[in-house]
Amino acid sequence: TVSLAQLWTVTLHQKHPVTWYFALKGVSLLSSSPVAMQIFHLVIATLSAFLLFAFAPFKTFQKVFLGFGYYFLYEYTLISRNYGLGVLCLFAFCALFPRFRRTPLPAAACLFLLANTSVYGLILAGALGGVLLIEVLASEELRRKPKFWACLLIIGLGLALSLYQLKPLPT
Repeated sequence: TVSLAQLWTVTLHQKHPVTWYFALKGVSLLSSSPVAMQIFHLVIATLSAFLLFAFAPFKTFQKVFLGFGYYFLYEYTLISRNYGLGVLCLFAFCALFPRFRRTPLPAAACLFLLANTSVYGLILAGALGGVLLIEVLASEELRRKPKFWACLLIIGLGLALSLYQLKPLPT
């Protein structure tokens, strides 16, 4: 078996940051069966669909077309599975955003994880982290509370970690 430190070393500077590999390591600790990984992907897809149907401000037919369309049902679930984890983090952030002023830590954690799922997740987390930064800077009340600065720091660390992992090795 491979330790988390060894996994970090082996996957460093790959095309995908380590959140995906760490998630698979967690699944492999529970079971070495491929069925466990399939169940894990089913859970990710189901949670993403739940968040979409429960919190998206779309009409029902739009949610159905999005949730059961090619990308969400096939591409992100069966082919590029690490993108499914990114979609889950994105949908979780969107569901948590309205509560950001009361409880900012869960939204920050979602962006930290999102930044470390893929390059696309990094871009989205950077953009959404920028939105949160503007939100904090624009509000005198939020600027005075250290928990908001701590959350922005968490997001920044997630972005920096992802960038470090994606940096090409020197040749």
